[in-house]
Amino acid sequence: MARAPEGGAREGGNYTPGDRKPTKASLILKLISRSQGATIEQMIEATGWLPHTIRAALTGLRKRGVVIERQKGSALTTYIRR
Repeated sequence: MARAPEGGAREGGNYTPGDRKPTKASLILKLISRSQGATIEQMIEATGWLPHTIRAALTGLRKRGVVIERQKGSALTTYIRR
């Protein structure tokens, strides 16, 4: 079994055992909660996920009761939490 790095930090960041690393789903929720919302491209950049994974995560948030509005512009679609 691999040993944890010194100081109790887990791989991927300096988190102590009591800390919780933010999830990518919570990051998406934070992005779409902004007044201007977020585009798929912004969510991809923030999470490193592929577009179909972002859309699946948005569907998962909708199933959990989050109201998400989709606004289509001339070139981009923006997702905003309502």
